[in-house]
Amino acid sequence: MLTCALLLTVLTATVSQLNANPITTTKTDRCAAFNGVQSTTTTQCFTFVDYELAFREAEIYCQTNFSGNLASIHSAFDNMLIVENAKARFEGALFFYIGLTKNGADVWKWRDGTPVDYTDWKSFLPSAPNCVNVDIYTAKARRAWHAFPDPSTKAMVVEVVESFILPSICGQSPLF
Repeated sequence: MLTCALLLTVLTATVSQLNANPITTTKTDRCAAFNGVQSTTTTQCFTFVDYELAFREAEIYCQTNFSGNLASIHSAFDNMLIVENAKARFEGALFFYIGLTKNGADVWKWRDGTPVDYTDWKSFLPSAPNCVNVDIYTAKARRAWHAFPDPSTKAMVVEVVESFILPSICGQSPLF
């Protein structure tokens, strides 16, 4: 039991070191455990995973490792909060995934099921591709969301659910 506690402390410290220099907001304990950022306009907690996967695999990764989804963004404030943190945490990355995808009925939906009440499309609402990523470097000027066909590979922003507890590291190590 003591070994698990020690490993959990080391893992938490390692995740904090990997996600250095965040832009901070008020954090809940669950958000702080992943060195995430807490929205001040919603209850959402965003954490940043600099591990490149295709869109579908990224969503599975979020569900498996965080009991969450790729992030849904509901305001310009949260969009910029995420972008600024992504710039600090995704060294060398040009784009990252968010959880907006198009279903078979050609309707854009957030993976977490929340309504699409905010968008930041680069120039127009795309018609063909089915997943969205954000251009880190044009985001300051707005209009930074791009739709790309899966399977391109990107880093990701994860929305951690409130009831999430750090996965056990005794027997199996979580992927960060």
